[in-house]
Amino acid sequence: MATGDPTRPPKAPQVDPETENQLLAAWRQGDASALSHLLESYQPRIWSICWRTLGNREDASDLTQDVMIKVINGLPGFDGRSKLSTWIIRISINCCLTHLRKQKLRRHASLDAPMPGGTGSRADQLPTREHDPAPGVQQRDMYLNLRQVFQELDPEQRVLLLLRDVHETEYAQLAEIYEVPIGTIKSRLFRAREAMRSSLEAGGRGHESEAEDWV
Repeated sequence: MATGDPTRPPKAPQVDPETENQLLAAWRQGDASALSHLLESYQPRIWSICWRTLGNREDASDLTQDVMIKVINGLPGFDGRSKLSTWIIRISINCCLTHLRKQKLRRHASLDAPMPGGTGSRADQLPTREHDPAPGVQQRDMYLNLRQVFQELDPEQRVLLLLRDVHETEYAQLAEIYEVPIGTIKSRLFRAREAMRSSLEAGGRGHESEAEDWV
């Protein structure tokens, strides 16, 4: 896939655990600048989780700020029983899922509202796209199709796939984040991947192997 695609956020870099511990210790000793550096180191990862989960840049930006505020407010009570990254990821997941549930409720509330411009269905109003044989366009279309399938997944499956396959979160940390055994994490990942593969096959939108770079 071509690089520099503006529809794709950059992968968030992993936070150095040693630097994280040093910054956290400095903040606890009264160094206010350490907190700023700590939050800056996590912002790309929080943004990536929000963007890829919600699929909307404006919502992701707003939610990233909400997560950062929750982290700032909750950090004085962080007891260190889990990794800081585990705690922050858990906050990010909860914020994303809460946002998606609110969106779902709003959509259900507006189902009976008339669509602007007439009575045609939503599908009738979608723009059509002519086939373009250019390889770059084909690759972009494949990526957009895969993203569509991803966005159609159950939100919890979506987040779990995101953490494992994009952020390469270890099974042990996923088990800690979700507070379930590693075997349960593996079973949930299997079901999520099967759901995505089935959607691809049912829609004729690509072969399973094409899902290797789906977000």
